[in-house]
Amino acid sequence: MSYAARAATDHTSQLRTASGKLVFASACAGVLLVAVGVLVGMGWLVELPALIRLQAGWPSMKLNTAVCFAVYGAGVLALIDRRQTLALICAALVAGVGLVTEFEYASGLSLGIDELLKPAFQVEPGVPPGRMSPITAALFALAGLGMAALCGTPSGTHLRLTGIAASIIAGVALSALIGHATRTPTAYDWGAVVSMAVHTAASFMLVAIALGALAASHEKQFPRWLPWSALLAGMACTIALGAALFHELRDMPSLVPEIVLAVGTATSLLMGASLRARQRLADQRDLLSKALERSEDALVTRARLAAIVESSSEAIMSMDTAMQIVTFNPAAEALFGYPASGVRGQSVRILIPPDRIAEFDDVILPRLRHGEATRGLRTRRLSADGRIIEVEVDVAPLRGADGTPLGALTMTRDISERLAAEQLVNGVVEAAPDAVIVVDSAGRIMLVNRMAERTFGYAREQLIGMEIERLVPERLRQEHAQQRRSYSEMPSPRSMGGGRELVGLRSDGSAFPVEVSLNALQSAGRNLVVSTVRDITARRAAEQRLRDSLQEKELLLKEIHHRVKNNLQVIASMLTLQAMRADDTHATALLEACRQRVMSMAKIHEKLYGSRDMGSVDLSEIIREIATMVVAGSAGVELDFRQGSDPIVVEIETAFPAGLIANELITNSIKHAFAGRTQGRIRVDVSRVDSDLLRVQVQDDGVGGVSPQALDLSAGMGSTIIRTLVRQLDGTLSIGPGPGSSIAFTFPARRRSP
Repeated sequence: MSYAARAATDHTSQLRTASGKLVFASACAGVLLVAVGVLVGMGWLVELPALIRLQAGWPSMKLNTAVCFAVYGAGVLALIDRRQTLALICAALVAGVGLVTEFEYASGLSLGIDELLKPAFQVEPGVPPGRMSPITAALFALAGLGMAALCGTPSGTHLRLTGIAASIIAGVALSALIGHATRTPTAYDWGAVVSMAVHTAASFMLVAIALGALAASHEKQFPRWLPWSALLAGMACTIALGAALFHELRDMPSLVPEIVLAVGTATSLLMGASLRARQRLADQRDLLSKALERSEDALVTRARLAAIVESSSEAIMSMDTAMQIVTFNPAAEALFGYPASGVRGQSVRILIPPDRIAEFDDVILPRLRHGEATRGLRTRRLSADGRIIEVEVDVAPLRGADGTPLGALTMTRDISERLAAEQLVNGVVEAAPDAVIVVDSAGRIMLVNRMAERTFGYAREQLIGMEIERLVPERLRQEHAQQRRSYSEMPSPRSMGGGRELVGLRSDGSAFPVEVSLNALQSAGRNLVVSTVRDITARRAAEQRLRDSLQEKELLLKEIHHRVKNNLQVIASMLTLQAMRADDTHATALLEACRQRVMSMAKIHEKLYGSRDMGSVDLSEIIREIATMVVAGSAGVELDFRQGSDPIVVEIETAFPAGLIANELITNSIKHAFAGRTQGRIRVDVSRVDSDLLRVQVQDDGVGGVSPQALDLSAGMGSTIIRTLVRQLDGTLSIGPGPGSSIAFTFPARRRSP
């Protein structure tokens, strides 16, 4: 433990000890006050004159005086026991009795408190029965107010006033005691109405002790009011005694009163001066203790700072006013390669390359002379082996406690790796194929790359500090500013495009389409936005050329389908004419079957011609129209076509063979199922088995009799076409149960690539 700490601890211990003794003295005085008050009160109650008047002819202690002493003693004990409310009540009762009694003397009225408890059996001439003297009442009022001031948390002013009140009470009581001891009635009997009993005076001495000790116990240092209180008490006693002697010896030629006054005054002054000197010694001891504590704290702080400097990872050195090195920490030794002992006393210029001396002399030194610091300066320094080091330095002036310049403190950081990383980042940014623009929260451009200059047609110097809205057409600037502020409030990465039509503005006023990606960034406590801007003028032109070319090809393809459909209809018409001229029934049937197949293909081409998508069609619609067309040529045959709720879209390579298979199956049902009948019913069902498999079923209510063997072995044209096209679709044929015939073919929704 330091000396200052030990001194402070000892002083605190002494204060606690002294405070404990003062509280003990107050408690003893309080107990004695209660005892005196109770004894005298008992004397009044049992009418025992020996307790009321200690000697015949002396003044008596009145009953209400005894009660006030007992109550005051109880208040002192309550205050020590921290029962603030009870103590305040006791103080109020005592002060109230004193003030009411003074009012009775001043007004000549009797308020009935003198004999409130018991009629007085001892009455002194010229004194109202049971009434305490005015001086006693005044002292009770003063004592009660003093105790009230100590309740709660007393301030310094309250403590001083309480101490002075205690000294006044002590001075008056002491003069009365001296008068009783010296048989000088004038010292305690200022007329019949203002006389003070000896045990009243002694009790007031106890009041003064209790009040003063309690006030002193609250002080954290030597009470500043104590010298003045001692002086007031001594002077009060001296004046009272001198006045008494002057009165007693008024008819005798004697210098005793003057001598007593002189000696009493000198003694009071010496007592006050002695206590004042002790107070000053206590103050000086406190000042010395605080000074030692500050000195030791400064030493501890200096040691801590030295430890921080020594353990710091940054190179720290201090210089005197001549810029000669004074301290050089281990990090500085590692950075510059010099031992600390080798650079102390050397000029700091040994660490500065020749091309940076002017920077040191013209920038850093002038700022130091004006008391200003240089912070974050990127520069170069020289190591012991001649190696150039890229560094960042902070240089601050050092001043003494009185403001006298002592030199400078330098902190140096090696930023070689940081510069390499920055150069790498700058290289990546500069090599980016798109324009990169960094904008702050106010919309000011902070950083651009080479492509930004080329894209917008501005020099880098023009772009830095420019508002980003100047790179947007004027009609869109207000909207862009609102969107920028909204993004700053809730930043999130946004990729290129984002579904928005964005437009940039070049320096020559020309607008061009762009795509922009955004990313939020924080740097040095600032919120930044990194924008990557891509000029898509060439891409938009290529897309337009592609759309134009595609439109031309779609028109050409539709024309081809139209011509194919027309040619197929011509072929169908020729087959119809040929069938009409043929004499052979079998030949006519073959020609009609060929015509139906040609018409089915024509129907598919017609669908493609009217479709927006030239590569795919709705299979359900194609088969429905083929079935309707085939059945329409057969009287008495009813068509029941069924399909799912969703369209079944297939590629053209699937639609052609599937439509032809359905044509063959429906034609065969009409040809063979209703022999000998004039009516019949054919049901065609197009459905999706699952997401990858489709199914077309043709069922009639005819004679039936179709078997898988017959279908596989038949050499007819229709059967051959069916088998060939089913294999082409990678599908399968199946025969369902009767009545009638039920043939279905199942195939993938998408054909496998060849």
